[in-house]
Amino acid sequence: MVVRVHSSTGESQNMVERDLTSRRNVLATAGVMATSLGMTGAVVAREESDPSEEFTRQMLQANKIAKQKGLDERKKYLDTIGINHTEKDLRFSTPQTDSTEAGIQTASEAPICVDPLSCDADIDVQFSLSYNPRGEEFHYSYFIRFRYGYSDDPSYLWRTIYAGPEDPVDTLGLTWENSAAAKRLEVRDHRRVHESVITDDYTNFASGSWDGSGLGVFVDGYQAAIDSGKTGPDETAWSQLVTTGVFLEKGVDFRPETSLRGIYEYAWKGVKPKVSVSYPTAITYEQNNYEDSTTFQHTPNGDTFHIKAKEVM
Repeated sequence: MVVRVHSSTGESQNMVERDLTSRRNVLATAGVMATSLGMTGAVVAREESDPSEEFTRQMLQANKIAKQKGLDERKKYLDTIGINHTEKDLRFSTPQTDSTEAGIQTASEAPICVDPLSCDADIDVQFSLSYNPRGEEFHYSYFIRFRYGYSDDPSYLWRTIYAGPEDPVDTLGLTWENSAAAKRLEVRDHRRVHESVITDDYTNFASGSWDGSGLGVFVDGYQAAIDSGKTGPDETAWSQLVTTGVFLEKGVDFRPETSLRGIYEYAWKGVKPKVSVSYPTAITYEQNNYEDSTTFQHTPNGDTFHIKAKEVM
């Protein structure tokens, strides 16, 4: 983890970074969004007569409610309008030892560190699948928030101290069953993939990452935390929710057992890479691989980012 110390006098501001010996920690479960709240992602371009248009509006409204009122209210809204949906919450953390491999931890390993002021930022992720039976299409989405600390330095005037997610941006991979041999699920508009992806101010579609069975989204946890405001000294808080998602439709070989999975690459050193994402859970770095990062796919109990289409049908 890196604690950033920001100092400024008048219009000038200097930032000093000092490395701590504490470890990086991560987890998974939370949410965001809506166009009126800075949703910059795509709203699929459709003709007015297309039944997908209503589903698009409903999912954007559901995400707006999540941002303003919380994820439970989002669920209530989807129930009210008759949209089938399922959600799963996961928390991922690295233990305080060096015994993990690729961020995978078993329940028998050392206790995990969950305080970003002593180890590093936590990440909560809720992933969700919603189904529109009228258009036979799905919305596969992720809601994310970060644990952070950001306060004035009581020892020095004009300085602030920050602890939490760091640059560069993380990479979230959304994947689903699809291949040349079996067309299970496909992006709703594969000719203009970016128009089927929803993002907000802190998530960004990784152009070129789509390979037919997955795509990547960059997640800026650092900026989401900073923009959430200051905490008290030696205190932590949850950041605002950030979100991303993709509209998918049934392929010619669709079956209810069709799986959707995910993978999260939590990074804290390097530059934003160029990536491609594929099913079941693979992020391939084509350029500028992260210098330091941890891959999260499994919780201590073995839970994963995994939903089957039949859960909402």
